[in-house]
Amino acid sequence: TERGQWMAGIIAERHAVIQHHRGVVMWEFEDAVCDLLTGHEPMPAAIEVRAGVAAVLGAFMGAMEVWLAGGATGPFPPVLDAGLGAAAAALAGSTTVLTSTVPAG
Repeated sequence: TERGQWMAGIIAERHAVIQHHRGVVMWEFEDAVCDLLTGHEPMPAAIEVRAGVAAVLGAFMGAMEVWLAGGATGPFPPVLDAGLGAAAAALAGSTTVLTSTVPAG
């Protein structure tokens, strides 16, 4: 979309925007998701929950960065699928993560 391409241009020029988003916004989002999944318990989420949420959100942000840096052309879901697949392969100890590619826009 035109808006997506506009955002991609800004982010490509301002890499710090992505880093801020990763460092602050996604961290807060990760905490909120963990709290939700653990039933709002006052203590930190179990390592299994936190690690799973972090892996999924990390794959999402990696896919988003690749998609935006590429000009946000084409649909995002195939890029996200590639990112989630690569994360799953890495967590499973597979070497296919080293040869995976992101589909062209």
